Amino acid sequence: TTTSTTTTTTTTTPPFFAVAKGSCTLDASAACVMSPNFPEKYGNEQECEITASGGILLVQAFKTEPLHDLLTIAGTEYSGPATAVAALHGHPVQGHIHWQSDITVAKSGWKLCLQ
Repeated sequence: TTTSTTTTTTTTTPPFFAVAKGSCTLDASAACVMSPNFPEKYGNEQECEITASGGILLVQAFKTEPLHDLLTIAGTEYSGPATAVAALHGHPVQGHIHWQSDITVAKSGWKLCLQ
């Protein structure tokens, strides 16, 4: 009698962000992305192109100049206080994210994480 055992190993990659353009920064695991210079004020006329691998979005911080400094996620622009993005917290996100600040009024910026 011959007995055979098969073992299957599944490797899952944790969710991550990638910065394709600009001076937005990642934490060590790339699970979080931040506006330039966060938690200090971001600069004027800055732009970032970011990709999210997919995961649940956790908004750790958000404060931008309302209507002028814009974080675009899934085609929707967000700006202002943390309440502006509260609906995103805990929702799935994947794909393109864009950040752009104008020529005046810098705020403390934002920090987004994936789980």
